[in-house]
Amino acid sequence: MSKFQKAIQDMKKKREKVANDLAMYLTREVKLRSPVKSGHLRRNSGAEAEHEESKSKVFVGANGVEYAPIVHEGSTVKNIKPQPYIRDSIEQNLGEIKKMINEGLKVDD
Repeated sequence: MSKFQKAIQDMKKKREKVANDLAMYLTREVKLRSPVKSGHLRRNSGAEAEHEESKSKVFVGANGVEYAPIVHEGSTVKNIKPQPYIRDSIEQNLGEIKKMINEGLKVDD
């Protein structure tokens, strides 16, 4: 394996680790902010990292909870005020998210 190929593999591992770390961090943040009545929404809210050859994605949401969008965005029809706990988890932690990405993808000298 050439130095170039090794550098690409190393960066891919770093990228995947950063995405996994971000998913764990955002899972904690979403669970802390989720509105609780029965706990069903909190238990099923979180984040997950998916990896492809050239990119990683982090998905944040409430898995399988049909009323999650109504809680998050609110409903004028049902007079429900929005509680954007997922959006807040991301927006209020952008500094920390950027820091995690920058530090995690730092190139070794």
